[in-house]
Amino acid sequence: MSINLEYKMKEGQVYLYDVIVNNIKIFRDSNNEEKEIDEIKMKLTQKVSKVLPNGEFELEIEIDPVSFLRNNAPQEIAIPTQTMKMVMDKKGKVISSTMDSPVSSPSFPDKPIEIGETWISKTTLRLAEGAPIELNYYYTAKGFEKVKNLDAILIEVSSDKWENNVNEVHQSLLSKGNTLFSVDYGALLKSDVETEVKAKLTNNNQEFISNVKVSVILDKLIQKDLQTSEEGFLIK
Repeated sequence: MSINLEYKMKEGQVYLYDVIVNNIKIFRDSNNEEKEIDEIKMKLTQKVSKVLPNGEFELEIEIDPVSFLRNNAPQEIAIPTQTMKMVMDKKGKVISSTMDSPVSSPSFPDKPIEIGETWISKTTLRLAEGAPIELNYYYTAKGFEKVKNLDAILIEVSSDKWENNVNEVHQSLLSKGNTLFSVDYGALLKSDVETEVKAKLTNNNQEFISNVKVSVILDKLIQKDLQTSEEGFLIK
């Protein structure tokens, strides 16, 4: 069975997502190990302001921090509510954006795919220091699952392993995860992507590890002009 993966947004629709970012940071040397665990919860609101004649979408995105825990202790949220504008095509490619989003939409191939098929998409990542990294991401259609009583295609994702050696520091990066996408609604329903970054000082046996997991869950999809429901919920 061929499946055509593409976003099917309509003007005026509003997508409400819950976003959870977990970051486990570990520093170890020959004598000890220190661990710090951060958890940031955010609300992401994505409004489709316009559907262009070429099928691209003009999006207005608001990211509102909800809570910040460090080692389970509440912390002051220093990050204000952020807004951005983005243009994205129906295959998930970002044409333009006013800032980097903490959430990235999976990119889809131009042609229909079969279950078990794998496609490749290039993604640019930015570490805290150094030049941007361009990696191949491999997406595989694994099958179907139910989310919010909707049929969703399960997409497994993994990246190439990036490695770099500079001044006796060995760095590496690797990502993996899963995405659930509604073919009928053309909407991202759920995503879990984990990225591990390591830096090791080869001359004195020190190592730093950062493991970041970003979880995105669709809370509601609203269409204000929907005639069949006063609330306007397509998905809730």
